[in-house]
Amino acid sequence: MTGGAKAKAKGTRAENIMRDALRTAGYVVVRAWSSIGPWDLLALKAGSDGLMVQVKSGTSGAYMPPQERFDLLQMADQAGCVPILAYYPWDGKGMQNATWQRLTDMTHAEGFELSAKEAERG
Repeated sequence: MTGGAKAKAKGTRAENIMRDALRTAGYVVVRAWSSIGPWDLLALKAGSDGLMVQVKSGTSGAYMPPQERFDLLQMADQAGCVPILAYYPWDGKGMQNATWQRLTDMTHAEGFELSAKEAERG
């Protein structure tokens, strides 16, 4: 497997891990085909805002290039969804160090808590 194929496989694995976390929190989740486009996961739950989630993974932190960020913000606004940047670090600690951030504009984000408690409220 080449370096690019390995990175894509890790990215797909990270998306599946984050998808499972959303499902545990009570969301119905759809994964974008080949993850081409502004979002990787679309998460819906009755009584909650929809989430458009871009999943990043790696060891260097959550970074989203400006054009990707702009596209996600614009599409989420059009659809009435919350734009989320989810980061899964390959640091051996699994979900313990995973983060969810609600993108508020091109340069700001705020913490977004995804927990089993949220599923109980739904």
